[in-house]
Amino acid sequence: MKTARILKVSLILGIISVTATVGQDVPQLINYQGYLMEDGQPYEGYAQITFSIYDGTEVATPLWSETQTVTVTKGYYNVLLGSLTSFPDTLFVGSERYLGIKVGTEEEEMAPRVRIASVGFALNADRLDGQDGSDFLFPTNWTAFPFANGYGNYGLGHQSPQYRKIGDIVYLRGLLKDLDSAIAAGSTVGTLPAGFRPPARLLFSQGGHTQMSRVDIDTAGNVIVITTQGYNWLSLDGIMFSTQ
Repeated sequence: MKTARILKVSLILGIISVTATVGQDVPQLINYQGYLMEDGQPYEGYAQITFSIYDGTEVATPLWSETQTVTVTKGYYNVLLGSLTSFPDTLFVGSERYLGIKVGTEEEEMAPRVRIASVGFALNADRLDGQDGSDFLFPTNWTAFPFANGYGNYGLGHQSPQYRKIGDIVYLRGLLKDLDSAIAAGSTVGTLPAGFRPPARLLFSQGGHTQMSRVDIDTAGNVIVITTQGYNWLSLDGIMFSTQ
């Protein structure tokens, strides 16, 4: 994708929301929807976007940051901020916070930064007599992805494939490859253990070189590449689902 040609990231009204409150079995995340245009037209495909939160409109150093590979459909994309890099406990302790967005390898963020209103500060309300609400979510640690059929870690400094669960939400991340040849359509690259499986077969669109690949996860936990472009690597970044 030619990121230099992407002209606009715009905020859609009502798209910033908090998805965690005290007593719910879901993680602390902020739901954000954006809009990308290329040459005046809605962008279609996938993009690597860096999201950062600051305590000012001109501050250079962010309080928090993460980079996600997102799927863009008719210009729109949706992300859960905090799904790859957890928010610090003190992120929303203080005054105003602002969201900065940078697409691909662009040197500068889109301007202006987006002010995060009271919905973001609701994340700081998960306190019960001084006890942090995250104590009740019972998150699991990131665990090495259970490869199968000759698949493994891509290596070369890339994030190794892993999975974890917070509440009833399972997250996957990392880059895998076929250790012998190109990824074949219909291949099972690994199987998630019991407790980390969806209640119904799910379909995901994942980065697989120059195009997207379809990846399914069935109720037995099998992670299956349905379509591929003949290359030997596949990204699991952004896959997330509920076990309920």
